[in-house]
Parts: sequence; structure tokens; C-alpha cells
Amino acid sequence: MKKTKLVTLQFIEKPSILFFLILLSSISTLAQKTIIRGKFENMKDEALRIVLPNQYWDGKSNNNEFNIQLDQTGNFYQELNLSNPQIIYFHYYNTVSNTSFIYNLFVSPGDDLSIIVDASLKPENIKVNGKHKENNQFLDILPYLDLEKFKGDTLPHRVYKEIERINLNSKSMLDKYIKVNKPSKDFIKTWQINLEYLAPEAFYFFEQNNKYSNRKAYARNLDKWKQLRNELFSKIKISNDEALNTEFYQRFVYDILSRTKEELWEEASGKNQEHFYKEWYNTSIEEGNKLFRDDMTNILTEKIIQKYYTGKSAEFAYAVFLKGSIEEENNKNLPKIFENFKKQYPNSSYISQFEPKINKIIENNNKTLTDKMIFVEKGEQFNTFEEVIKQFKGKTILIDMWGTWCGPCRKQIAEHSKAIHEYFKDKEIQFLYIANFDSHNPENWKKIISFQSIEGSHILANETLTKDIMSKSKGTGYPTYIILKKDGSYELSKAGYPLEREVLIKQLEAAISM
Repeated sequence: MKKTKLVTLQFIEKPSILFFLILLSSISTLAQKTIIRGKFENMKDEALRIVLPNQYWDGKSNNNEFNIQLDQTGNFYQELNLSNPQIIYFHYYNTVSNTSFIYNLFVSPGDDLSIIVDASLKPENIKVNGKHKENNQFLDILPYLDLEKFKGDTLPHRVYKEIERINLNSKSMLDKYIKVNKPSKDFIKTWQINLEYLAPEAFYFFEQNNKYSNRKAYARNLDKWKQLRNELFSKIKISNDEALNTEFYQRFVYDILSRTKEELWEEASGKNQEHFYKEWYNTSIEEGNKLFRDDMTNILTEKIIQKYYTGKSAEFAYAVFLKGSIEEENNKNLPKIFENFKKQYPNSSYISQFEPKINKIIENNNKTLTDKMIFVEKGEQFNTFEEVIKQFKGKTILIDMWGTWCGPCRKQIAEHSKAIHEYFKDKEIQFLYIANFDSHNPENWKKIISFQSIEGSHILANETLTKDIMSKSKGTGYPTYIILKKDGSYELSKAGYPLEREVLIKQLEAAISM
């Protein structure tokens, strides 16, 4: 399943005018009030939003979105509680005119900045005054790299040269800014460290996503990609406490955790099995495989953290990992891992954030199967979609093709299953959950059913049944939702992913009324 990157810029259809302050936070100390105020000279009465997606990392709050409103003269005002100097992206986007700009700010606790945006809406014309204005003049360095034109390349040299060009250009612009504006030491240090991680993060992220476009060619040229990757990695520290308040390092930590895990999955089933199990589990292939298969994600990620990170960087890496696993409903062994984390970092500000969620996982782990969780007799022996349909003749069924290994599947079930069941509780509809690629682990399958309280009928599909259903329904990924009608016909859900619940409900209501 192809992975996606953590997104720092959000584009939302409504309101049509969006205004973002994107904050990069590090480990929290004592927060102080910082004020961002200003005026859009050509706009008024617009709905605006300030988004601080990495505010989570200051260990204080999950809240990272602030809705604000321009007044009748175009003024805006926002207070932020900051613990450390931060790079902020001041972002404007108009979905109607497709007008957009990004402006770098560097704010410190206690700053009071005034920002004037003139009618041109050009970042180079923005005027910034107030405390530490020397840190907040126009710096033309974008927070992301557009490498789309290299997608599908089977060799790394073109994208490598482009990233190096952008990196050198960014460093040159930073040097020029420092000479002209004489910014603070914190500004210089943070921006210089941030740019140290630009090239290795951008190349690694591109490489790991691009391989899904050309798996066979990537495998043939793997040594060439790894050679350039290692060359870039040799210039930076994987674990670097001083880099924690820089965006490219934060992204780099995320990439290391998720992409190393993916590469190790491939190694575990490839020619280097013996080396993999010796290095990561310190045991034989046979014994290591049992441990690995029992938890291929959470325990393995903790091992990656312990191997590559120390100090505050390890604390941050644990937070990245715990947050991601909780959001994906990937809860196996998390209470145990969280206890390990607390022992290593007993004074961590992250503990208070994660503890309520971990306690909820412990509570759900104690749930058991009920008579409302029905296991279809001999369902594991079915090989065709028709055999499934025969079991539910004359009934309207919502079929959920999912898997215990599938983060989006688990998340969708947690977010929507209970609400959909409740909506249709007095109507003639049943629910069928078909687990795919899980036949090797029936215990975990039943554990997640009880954990998530998934009421309805259940089938643990063999691969023949999975292929038949997906082929006949034209499903393309997981989760896939199929509506089985009373007459035995069926259709894919039109609700898409992420699931639009109201769309699915209307489609189900139409099926019931037939």
C-alpha cells in the first residue's frame, strides 16, 4: 500500500479565502504569548484560518487550527503561545481566483509582529514591522520541493541534481538575507540547520514514493539510489537534538521511521532474511519470523527508534510514532511501548497527551466477542463472490472489504461503523466485514473485532475469495465498500475515501427501497 507524506499545507474548498500560519514546534519549555497582527489592504469580511500542524509537538495541545476573521477594514489578529523560536509559513490561498503565496516568518516567544499585505498579493511586497522585524523580511525559500516532473524516473541522477540545485540556491538566498537584514542568532542557527536536512529529506522522500511507480526498474537500480542516498545521509546526523524545531528535520524523522520499516519488511521476505533476523531480533529465521509476524509495525518501529535515535530526538521520534499509530488505530502493543517510553522519559510533556488515549486502548483490549459478532460458518472455505452472496439472499448488505493490517481500514471502522449501524438500526440492512490477507493471523483478527466492537457478520477470506470479489466488484484498494442488493446484484460505494458518510447512507437507503 502506497504511503503518503505528512502534509503541511492544507487546501480546503470552503471558505474560499484561506490564510495559514504554519508553525514548526519543538520540545516545550515555558510558553509565552506571541502576537501576529496585520491587514490585507484589498480584502475585508473574509473567513480566515491559522493552521499550526506541528503545534502538537510542543507537548501542550492537540489544537492546531484557529479560525479568524478579517474585520471590515481587512485587519486580522491572532495570539500564539510559543515556547521556542519557530519558522512559520504565512500562507494565503484563494480557491476562486487561484491566487496563492507563501511567506516565511521566524517568530520568537514574546514577539509582536505587524504584517501589511498590499493589493498585489505578492510576498515580496509584504511589509513586516515590530519586535524582531529583522527576522521576518522576505526570504524566498519554499517549504516544499516540486519534483513531480521526475516521477517515474528509473535512475536517481536527474532528481538528485535538481535537489542539489535547489539546496544551493536556498543556501545562497539565506546567506544574502543574513548579510542584508542582520537577523538574530536563533534565526541563523535554525535556518542553517533546516537547510542541512533539505536535500537528504527531499531525496529520500522522493525515492521512497517513486519506487511505487516503477518497482522492477527501482529494484534493478537500487544500488544507484542507495549510493546517492547514503552520500546525502553522511553529511547530516540522523539523531540531532538541535534540529528539532526545523521542518525538514521533523519530516526526516517521520521518513526514517516509516520508510525504514517498509524496507525492512522487504528484507524480511528476501534474500537477506538471516541477516535481518539476526540484526533486528537477535535470533534465528524461524524464531524471528514468529516475533516479526506477531507485530510487523509497532514493535519494529520501536526497534528503529532505539537503533537510530537518542536524547530529545528519540523522545520526539516516539511522539511521531505514537501519534501516527493512534491515529491509524494501530494499537497492538502500544500500552507496552508507552510504558517503555515513560520509563525512559518520566518527565516528558508528551505523557499527559498520550496517556488518556493509551488508557482507552487498554480499556478496549479488555473487550470480548459478543453474540452480535457473527462468524459465517465455513466462510474461510469460500472461493467465489457467489458463495458469499448465497449466504445473504434476499437481503440488503453493506460489505466492508478490510484488513487488520490496513491503517485506513481500521480508521474508517473506528470513525464511521458505529454511526452507520445506529442510523440503520431499525431498517432492513445487515453488515458484512470480509477480512483480507489475514488468514495467517485469525487470533489478531478476532481481537480487533472485539476491540473495535464490530457488530455484524464476519468472514476471514482466503486469497482466492479476495481476488474474486475485488475482480468482480472492480474494487481497487482497501477499504472497499460494496452494496449487495436483495436481488443479488451489487455495486461499489460512491462514498470514496476518506468515506463521505452521507453519500454512503443515501446509496444504502436507495438499495433498501428497491
